[in-house]
Amino acid sequence: MTIDPLVLFAGSLLVGYGAATIAQMVATRVARRTAASWDDILFTSVRGPVQAAGVLVAMRVAPAWIELPVRWERLVLVLWPFAVIVVVFWTASRVLTAFERRLLEIVRLRESPLARAFVPLALRALRTLIWVGCALTMLSYQGYSVAGIIAGLGVGGIALALASQKTIEHLFGAIAIGVGDVIREGELVKVKDVRGRVEHIGLRSTRIRTAAGTLVTIPNGQLADSWIETDLEAGEQVQRLAG
Repeated sequence: MTIDPLVLFAGSLLVGYGAATIAQMVATRVARRTAASWDDILFTSVRGPVQAAGVLVAMRVAPAWIELPVRWERLVLVLWPFAVIVVVFWTASRVLTAFERRLLEIVRLRESPLARAFVPLALRALRTLIWVGCALTMLSYQGYSVAGIIAGLGVGGIALALASQKTIEHLFGAIAIGVGDVIREGELVKVKDVRGRVEHIGLRSTRIRTAAGTLVTIPNGQLADSWIETDLEAGEQVQRLAG
């Protein structure tokens, strides 16, 4: 009985998938025996790309011993490079996800709500850049001028930056406040003529609740350039003791 070549090809893809799955499971079990936790998260995160890589290996090897119809063999040869590019960048994205979990665990241990808000935003932007790189790599493989595309994106990025320069100013102000650990939520501060307790530090602005109960919102760009008095409660305690 003659077996259809397409059935054999599909079977070889399943074999590649199964072999990659077994290899990934073995690596995960070995990682669990180590004291570190990052390798457990890493091997769990890359499970999908590893399985896809097993299928790609089978897709590349199988035509050497399976006589596929000409049109199917051409289709495999055309799709294989693009599939490899997707799997490579997919792996990079999953590795970023693995380290993202670890990084977010570290950030949650800090008393900085700004860091907890900014880190996911930065990681999301980095993940977007990974997939943009994937698209540009595909276009480059097709013969398109990636330099021209990047130049066009650069011009568009400059126009966008000019249109949203105030937002960018406040964002960098938030970064300066967070990195310098200038103020914290719940702390009593005085900014110019505003005296109150910091209620919320966001990516765009900071809210301060005054003694009168009013809520003052100060853009982070202005806050980063202002004189800020902190440790007011400690100073008041010293004055009461001296009195």
